[in-house]
Formats: sequence, C-alpha cells, structure tokens
Amino acid sequence: MKKILFSCLSAIFIACSSSSVDSAGIFIETNTGNKTARILVSTMNWEISAGDTLVVLQESADTLGDTIYLSKVNYEHIIDSLESASGILQLDSFPVGNFDSVKILSVDGNSQIILVSWNVSEGTINLDPTLESELKSTVTISLPMGFENLASIDESFENMPFAIELSNRQNPCALDVENNLIRLTKTDSNLYRGVMPQVIFTDSQIQLSLINNCQESDSLNLKLAHHTELFDDFQNENSSIFGHARWTDSTDNWYYIPDLKIFSDDNYGGLSIWFNADSLNLAEYAQIIAAKNDTTGFKLQKRGNSGAVNLRIDTKGGVYNAVFGRANGVLDGTWHNYAFKIHSDSVATFIDGTLIADSQFDIGEGLSDAINPGVGYGGFAGGIDEIFFFSGLESDNWLRLFYAIQKATILNE
Repeated sequence: MKKILFSCLSAIFIACSSSSVDSAGIFIETNTGNKTARILVSTMNWEISAGDTLVVLQESADTLGDTIYLSKVNYEHIIDSLESASGILQLDSFPVGNFDSVKILSVDGNSQIILVSWNVSEGTINLDPTLESELKSTVTISLPMGFENLASIDESFENMPFAIELSNRQNPCALDVENNLIRLTKTDSNLYRGVMPQVIFTDSQIQLSLINNCQESDSLNLKLAHHTELFDDFQNENSSIFGHARWTDSTDNWYYIPDLKIFSDDNYGGLSIWFNADSLNLAEYAQIIAAKNDTTGFKLQKRGNSGAVNLRIDTKGGVYNAVFGRANGVLDGTWHNYAFKIHSDSVATFIDGTLIADSQFDIGEGLSDAINPGVGYGGFAGGIDEIFFFSGLESDNWLRLFYAIQKATILNE
C-alpha cells in the first residue's frame, strides 16, 4: 500500500483544468455554495493499485496585522480496483483550489513529482485545448414513440444499463448533464456499454458528453446487472440486437448458464431477453429460456402450436403449471423483447416494453432453488440476444425505460 499526495493552495473559485503531458484532470463543479467540487483525474502514468490512498493537502493562508495564519485540510480517498484498472479517479466533495503539483509518495519515502498547472479564473471554465475538443463530442439517446412520457414521470431511475455505438474512439468515458462520470466498456466492434447512476432527461432525451482517453482501458468488465449474457462472442452472419446473437436450430443445442442463482431467498428476481423465432419452425412448448430444479422454476415458452409465448411458473408446495403474461403473435420471425419480475407472490410481465399483466400467485416454498437456466431448449429454433438478470426490485417504469433505451439504440444504428 502507498499514499499519493495531492497538494493544493486554497482559492474561492471552482476550476476546470488544463493539463501537463504527464497527467490530465477535469474539474467538475458540483456545489460551489459549500466550496466543494468533483475532480476526475487520469492516472495513466502513475503506478497505483487498489488499496492505495490518495491524500490531498489543502493549505490556506490569512493575515491579521503582522501575523500569518496557516491551516491545512486533509482529504483522503482509497483507490478501488475499478479505478486502478480504468486509469481514472472520481473524487467527490473535493476541496476547491488552485492546484500546483502532484507528488507520488512510495512506501519507502521516495517521491516522484508530476507537475500539473491549472489555469483558473472565477466563474469560468478553462480547459486544455485537447480536452476541450473531446468534451464537445456528445451522444443523445431519444426515447422512441410511445415511451416519451417516461421523461416526465416523477420517479428516479437508477443504475440503468445502456449501449451506444461509437466510432473512432479511444478508451472513452461519458458525463451526464449533471457531470456524473459513466465508465464505458467496449464489448463488440464499435459498441460500448455502461450504467447510468441516474437517468437524467432533457425533454425526452438523455444527453451524454464523451471524453476520449479518459480511461486506461476500454475493456473494464463492468457489472451491468445481476448477470448478463450478451453473446457477443458468437460470430455469425444472422441478425442481432447489439453486436452478435446466439442462433440455433431445433436439435436442442441449448446454452447453459452455470452457477447462476436467479431469485433471492425472499423470492425476488427478474429478467429481460430478446428473441427472434418463427412459430412454424418451433416445436410445441419450445423453451426460449427456462430454469428448474426438481419441481421448482419457470419457463418462457411457446404456447402450444400458436404464435404466442407465455411464462410458466412452478413452485414447490404452491402453484404448478400456472401460466402468465401471454404475448400473442410474437413468434413472427422478428426481434421481440420479453421481461418479467417476480416480487414474492406477484409477477409482472412485459412484451416490447408494454405491461401485459401484474398477477398474483401462490409462491409456496418459493423459487430460490431455480438456478442455472438453459437458453433455447425443447425444439427451439431461432435467435436469442441480450439477456439481463435483475434483482426484481425494479419498478414497472424502470423496466419500460430499460426497453426504451435499448430500442432507441437499435433505431439509431
């Protein structure tokens, strides 16, 4: 473990940075009333690791007569594994100041000094020209028709996964309109994914500013949900939602997801899945995705010989072969999204972002034993893409917005 020393002289104004060739920082104003700020600092040229402590010493001076009074304020931030891997630190409630230098202190006391000059003035934003050009780049996610009302709903949408297509980018990250940092990970070709800490709308749009080279890597293995199966490693020529999809014939060449507990012990859980299948090519009750253990579990399956799908739930000591959320006409050879969430003894089902039903059922001894789902089973033929497993605590509107953001990206491709 080592400490990284950040020294500064106090000032009454907020600063945005220019940078030296050795280190880059971007100051973001968050609360000037309390004279605190947020700073994003690149650490690409620093030798840091998880567990290191960054220490900020803020020195201020005042005079009274012939006496000079000095005071110091310490700010400490322990670097986590994601910050170490990404090469960028986000420091909140940071002391506002005019920063002169950064000192890297090793365990044995040897120091490396990296000079960082900050050109600041009150009420203005002064950026290094290269950083300024990067910040001018923006991407807009516009809610598709039928979902614009989500922008005006009095509800906070937190931890929202999203995907965007970006070209000619090098290790980018994003800032929302309130300058919250959003790390991006590249999963396929020009496809980047991230998680918005909170969705912030401008009219019916979500606006993000893009910063190039603000991360050490664009392969961060971000946690997008409880579990995801994106199938971007499946290389084929068939269509997909984003990147690539998994396509299979009807020979029960199903895909198994090991070591996955879908529902919590108090029976909360949910998922979102895209599928593309033609009912004429599917056996009766072919399964899009299913997870069972003995008599307990669920199946998202074709309904008999129809073009519909529904969710079947089986619980030990409760319901058996109870079906919910029938979606008609969706086995038509095009992509559709099915989602459901189970809150103990209630289940809400959605097709293409529209609520089908919110139903009650007998949970019996629960669903927590339903683990390790299989994808594409029992005579399924078609494509499957973008499986997200969620906590089940998400609201109906959260799931609708998640679909709408995916749909918006598809429309913009």
